[in-house]
Amino acid sequence: MMNADDILSHEVSRLEELFEKRKASWLPRLSHSKPALFTIAIVVLVFQMRTLPEQLANSSLDAAIAVQRSVLARSVRLVTIDDQDYASLFHSRSPLDPQVFARILRAVAAGHPRAIVVDIDTEDSSFLTMQAPLVPTVWNVSGEQLADGKFKVAAPLGGRGPTIGSVAALAMAPRDERGIVRGYQHTYPLENGLSVDSPGYAAARIVAGHAPKESAHRAGETHFLDYRYRFVPIRVAELLQDAEAVAWDKIALFEGQVVVIGGTYRVARDQYATPKGIPSYICQRAGTINCRAP
Repeated sequence: MMNADDILSHEVSRLEELFEKRKASWLPRLSHSKPALFTIAIVVLVFQMRTLPEQLANSSLDAAIAVQRSVLARSVRLVTIDDQDYASLFHSRSPLDPQVFARILRAVAAGHPRAIVVDIDTEDSSFLTMQAPLVPTVWNVSGEQLADGKFKVAAPLGGRGPTIGSVAALAMAPRDERGIVRGYQHTYPLENGLSVDSPGYAAARIVAGHAPKESAHRAGETHFLDYRYRFVPIRVAELLQDAEAVAWDKIALFEGQVVVIGGTYRVARDQYATPKGIPSYICQRAGTINCRAP
């Protein structure tokens, strides 16, 4: 017999399908209705305040996310390496070729972005001599959580670490007991007693020139991912082709924006189950950056 959580999950999936196929005329109206979405948010809050089962509260939040209206991101652009790019530009080899990746970085930097977030593994020694752009950059790195809850992280760029004005960030995708990725932390404790920012928090710090304001008692808390934004990715093959134009730097395609460079190719294994399905996690990181970028 299905429990309440299973029933609600089934209904959420059904509503998502109806919404996508546009067979339910009332669902689009619901997603545009601020009072309706506000009511759902209040219900979720009541669930949490009354300490009802966490799974039920999460399912209610999933229901709110399912009918949430998406808006086009303005502060963040996505540059992605898809399966075709991975095969044609990188010959289906990992780690990626640093020389080719350096070309991508130069093309993005010539578009005059405010900052770059590199959501690609550059920890391999082959990246040690790769030239980094002069644009402030967040270099995402992996980390190992130790027994005491702190993290041990690797250095980007083949171990040499980020250049002046740039930072390393811990790219984590924490999953709940059902294997669903719902949130992230702004900062993570390191084994040396310091802390490392998450990618979105690090990018916001660079853009604003300081750490975003946050109450001390909220440090280390898990924050829900932001699903409001949709992106129109630019494939790296198309970017490199456009960047060959003489007037590329004058076009300033990324003027005032944060550019997130990441991989959607299958070998990257950057897909996780979320309340919105199984998108590439780069989209969720970009959404988090977009909601924090001024």
